[in-house]
Amino acid sequence: MSLKAVLSIAVSALIAGSATCALAATPDTIASLAGAYQERGTWALIRGVDAKHAYVHIWLLGGINADLISEFEEVMTVRRGVLVFSEAGTPYEPGCSLTVRRVGNSIKWSAPESAPCSNRSNPHSPGIFMENSIALASKRRSGRTSGYPGEGNGYVFTVAAWRSAGRR
Repeated sequence: MSLKAVLSIAVSALIAGSATCALAATPDTIASLAGAYQERGTWALIRGVDAKHAYVHIWLLGGINADLISEFEEVMTVRRGVLVFSEAGTPYEPGCSLTVRRVGNSIKWSAPESAPCSNRSNPHSPGIFMENSIALASKRRSGRTSGYPGEGNGYVFTVAAWRSAGRR
């Protein structure tokens, strides 16, 4: 084998190895967000459904006595490293357009003023999903979240409904 052929093979292997390393180093959006999180009055559960979709359940307490619930529970799609959900509005509701992403040491969810997901919030806090977050340090093992409301069959029912609706 000639020196040129050996060098060509070595360069090809280096390039392939670099590409493999670059792909391996790219963080997987769902894996980096997945888990059960709990802070006072806020719970969040993110579980992978497949490579491009994740079940997201955000549960917030609000009001003077922390007795008003706002809840978002849907299957979201990964787009450009962010989990995205969008639902058209009606003549009576403005719709819902929620994004979930990792920002520094927290998981942040946000919705624009034009589609604030107010149909999922309590009437006293219609913009609660517009800007909110939970610390990554609040991550718990799924079975260890004290009183987490999403540990029932929510995942199973939500994903089954999403699949039967053909949302792929």
